[in-house]
Amino acid sequence: MALTVLEIAVVEIIVPWTALRMILLVLGVYGLLIMAGFVAANRTRPHILTSDSLLLRCGLLADVAVPINQVTSVSVGLRRAGYGPIIVGDTLTLGVAGSVHVALNLSAPFPIRAGKVVGEVRTILFAADESAVAARLIRSQLPDA
Repeated sequence: MALTVLEIAVVEIIVPWTALRMILLVLGVYGLLIMAGFVAANRTRPHILTSDSLLLRCGLLADVAVPINQVTSVSVGLRRAGYGPIIVGDTLTLGVAGSVHVALNLSAPFPIRAGKVVGEVRTILFAADESAVAARLIRSQLPDA
């Protein structure tokens, strides 16, 4: 977000035409508000783990409820990913800021409806602020734990 603020300031200094500056200012502020909303949605809508399911969220774009008995393994590691919910092959990616941190492997193909993304997946990749803690908590709920 800091770069967006810097971009708005630089455009104000560099662009000599008042009308164009005003248009670019409005667009820059609009983009900043959209970005702030996306960050706020990720902060106020966390993942939720219960004894029988895991609700994964990707801001306001997707909510995916996974029965915990479908999860066979959990691994942690930074991976580059797209933004928002994407299905490629049999993998659902719930990327935030272009990365994911936790991978869930499922016992069987699982039907997914994540926003406009629909399909069957065997792996779910998602972002978590404290990925090691998230993985440990999920493992503690697995049937064989």
